[in-house]
Amino acid sequence: MKQTYSFLLFLLVMVLASCSDKNDPDANPTQGVKPVPKGARKINFVVDGAYDLSKTEVHSIMDSTLMGSKDEGLWVPKDYPSAAFFLDNTSGQILAVVQTDTVSEKVLVNAESVAQALLTLVPAYHSLTIEQQGNFERNAKSVRAFQDFVLLVDVILKGKRPIYSTDPAFAGKLVELNSYILKNVLGEPNLADGKKMRRVVKQFKDWLPQKGGGALVNQVHSYVYAEFVPIGGGNTVSTLIDPNPIHLTQWASKPLSELGLKDDYYTVNLNQTHEKATSKNFYELSSRLVKALMGAIFGRMGSESRNDCVAAIAGSIQVDVTATVMELAGGANLSALDMFKKVVDTAMNGVLAGIDNKGCTTILMNRAVIAKAVVSQTNALLKVLEGIAFAKDVTELTPFVLAHIDPVVMSNKMQVYKGKLVPGWVEFKGMASSVQPEYVVSSEVRPVVETKVISSFDEVDLGQFEATWIVTSGNGEILSARTPTNSEGKATNSWKLPAKAGTYSIRADMLDKEGNDMQGSPIRFQTRATDCDPTQPNIPVISDISISCGGTGLYFDISFTAGGPGISAFSGSGYCEDTLSSCYPVRLYYSFTNQPDNRIAYNSYTASLLSGTVNKGVVRIYFSHPFGACSRLPNLTPREFLAAGYPPDYKFQVQLINKCNERSALVSL
Repeated sequence: MKQTYSFLLFLLVMVLASCSDKNDPDANPTQGVKPVPKGARKINFVVDGAYDLSKTEVHSIMDSTLMGSKDEGLWVPKDYPSAAFFLDNTSGQILAVVQTDTVSEKVLVNAESVAQALLTLVPAYHSLTIEQQGNFERNAKSVRAFQDFVLLVDVILKGKRPIYSTDPAFAGKLVELNSYILKNVLGEPNLADGKKMRRVVKQFKDWLPQKGGGALVNQVHSYVYAEFVPIGGGNTVSTLIDPNPIHLTQWASKPLSELGLKDDYYTVNLNQTHEKATSKNFYELSSRLVKALMGAIFGRMGSESRNDCVAAIAGSIQVDVTATVMELAGGANLSALDMFKKVVDTAMNGVLAGIDNKGCTTILMNRAVIAKAVVSQTNALLKVLEGIAFAKDVTELTPFVLAHIDPVVMSNKMQVYKGKLVPGWVEFKGMASSVQPEYVVSSEVRPVVETKVISSFDEVDLGQFEATWIVTSGNGEILSARTPTNSEGKATNSWKLPAKAGTYSIRADMLDKEGNDMQGSPIRFQTRATDCDPTQPNIPVISDISISCGGTGLYFDISFTAGGPGISAFSGSGYCEDTLSSCYPVRLYYSFTNQPDNRIAYNSYTASLLSGTVNKGVVRIYFSHPFGACSRLPNLTPREFLAAGYPPDYKFQVQLINKCNERSALVSL
């Protein structure tokens, strides 16, 4: 049904089709001395000798005259292009139409000039820019489809038949022209198999690309209301995004920098059902409909009075067109024919009323002929549309209809940081494993702030943030006041603990441009420093290591002695690669040929006191073997089983550390 609606609404381009059954008002040529209309200039016509237009009435929007009369000059607008219509003085049918410009004193009437004036019957022609239309008209002689159309127009002119023909051959030539413009001028914009009206983009990142700091880029050909709602409260920032041009010579975009967005977290709503978008799209639909309808009569550009007239007509039909479109969008239970009649009748009455609007009466002095021309042109257009399966896809009117029948309604989250778009929300927290609960006094600690993406609609650059570190007096020293995040979103600093035992803390602030905390900020790190006397070392001593099978791995039972505070009889957990720190105090190292330096086998084992005390006893390491239980290779000793799970150059060593970070010698397994 949506395709039917789009097709029907496109027919509004020439909404006076059903006027053809009405009696046209008389349009009698002016006789005698004619007053000079305001804003007019006089032209004369040079008719090709192959055609007999000697006893026709010639009409512009301002004036009428008889061809062959003593004074057959015609007043036309001097400030904008328009059209002149040649009417048979017996039947009242339009036999020819030509464009009038703002310069020429004599206008040539031949098959080519008439064919050029009839280009307004080609749906795709209305999707061209003014520059593209001009280029096409200037180069038309080299276009085969146009020359074929000229030959047909030549036959119609010679036969003195109505130039707005409803003959299938006439419509067929216009269909060929439509196809040519689509393929060779527009490059088939936004069409998929000739049937897709608009580019449907479901990915939010296409609407808010990050390039250049971020921008709103419209992905449809109608107005979209966008609003940025701060998550924590505050003023909502909103804007209307201009329609994306069908001819795609440029994208309709609005840089975020122009919106004055503060650094903050936002919910972004793109909504064509908002009253501001609805009103604007309805007005644009009405305005473009009138411009398309009056295009041959008014030309592409005009004076202030011409533009005022277009606006007046658009305003007069907007309410009724709005009501009809809303009824169709609501799924009115009508047949296709009934819907067509309803739309046409609605627009017809509005346009007729608009032509008589006081904003138009000063320039539309020949309104009866205007009505006749529109009726004739519409009848011909309807035949053209019957032969164009995708005419609905190329008119610039259809998107403003679909804005109500199939509106864009999207929502997502984004953040602005230092004036640039972050395509989602991020929060910050301290990496728990980066600061242990206890250290030896004067130890160097490396606290880490992590960036976590809460939600996103595109890839978030994690390396764009910065941590500001705060340490109060007596809590030690930090290496840098500010540190950036790396590509993984981690900001690290070096924190030197005081030489005195106690509990100490520092703070990391993740601030936006305005100096406000972002989510998760501030982040606090706290630890204890223990007092160890380096002049009285209590270095642990390993006396023996036995290896046995157990569970799905191996037991390493380490016999030891240690004076003073004894060993720290646990393994630790989490990430730890700093071999100089006291993490994993019951430590298992590994190395191999290509990595000769010992590495801590963190997260691969556990350790606890098996017997005795922290000063003398046995501490057990439970190591998960890649093969599982020893029973998998029953013929091997535990040591052989350990070696079987790794390449020959792998080497394992153990070490015991006390809370003062005093270490035993390394002992190989």
